[in-house]
Amino acid sequence: MVGFVLHFLIFILTHGPIHEKIKIFMAQYFIKLPNNRQGNVKTGIRKKDKKKFMDIFFSSKKLNNEEKIAYIVEVEPVYDISEYRLLKTKEGTWLNEGEDKWLRHGETAFNSAIKKAIDDHEKLNGKPHLV
Repeated sequence: MVGFVLHFLIFILTHGPIHEKIKIFMAQYFIKLPNNRQGNVKTGIRKKDKKKFMDIFFSSKKLNNEEKIAYIVEVEPVYDISEYRLLKTKEGTWLNEGEDKWLRHGETAFNSAIKKAIDDHEKLNGKPHLV
């Protein structure tokens, strides 16, 4: 552990301030939800799927062809689902259930409340700057 800290300090001293070196790949914030619930939102970029050798033979698998903004929302207190997964296009359109296998939705009204709370947070605070 001491060796890691020493290596880290040497890196900072030789490469300049740390804030110039760190790239943000994920952002996190909290949102208020109906029924006294709270959401811990983690957002990042979902990259395009790379075509693999096996995809030549099994072309039925649908590949993700564009980058999307991914949201993982951990909801407290838990009623039915503890972690919701939502996707938004770069243009700002939410994807609906069935459009991507990665998505995890619950009740339609609660999904809409989560999406509205995220949109409101991003209107007030700006969209997170993701690399």
